[in-house]
Amino acid sequence: MKPIPMIKSVIRHGLFLVFLYFIVTLLFDSLLVFGRYQYYAIPTPSMEPTIRVGDLVIADHTVDVDELSIGDIFLFETEIQNQRVTVIHYIYAIENIAGERIFTSIAENTGQPDNYVIRDEDIIGVYVFRVPYLGTLIRFIAHPIGKIVVIVDIIILYLLYRLFFKSKPKGEVE
Repeated sequence: MKPIPMIKSVIRHGLFLVFLYFIVTLLFDSLLVFGRYQYYAIPTPSMEPTIRVGDLVIADHTVDVDELSIGDIFLFETEIQNQRVTVIHYIYAIENIAGERIFTSIAENTGQPDNYVIRDEDIIGVYVFRVPYLGTLIRFIAHPIGKIVVIVDIIILYLLYRLFFKSKPKGEVE
């Protein structure tokens, strides 16, 4: 192959791979948001065995807070160690304090309710279902090292495809 066509080929294939990378990134970062549903990868064992570490949880964000009841699994935002985090726990109690509804949550295997003060505006959704182990993959792909691995894998697969399935020019005999 001559140098100029080879450079054009490398640029063309490089642009294709960059495009493919952005498609994969969009797929795992935003395509799984179907309007009212959002996915969450579970990093802690607080809800085991119902929801396990590494599960992918689908939550409904169009929750009517008035319809929540004790025992529902819900997602809420709270501050832990000066960071805003999403937590998924059971509703333990619902109280009306000074005209404001306050929810108390509890994890799966604890005998004590959480210390979080959860108001209506903190609730972001209710649990719909889980997909075992898929959360681990999503968390890996979202990490910078995971993105590099995905790019390298795409390049390797593409090069293997070109190596084994490259069409022969007309008139060439093996």
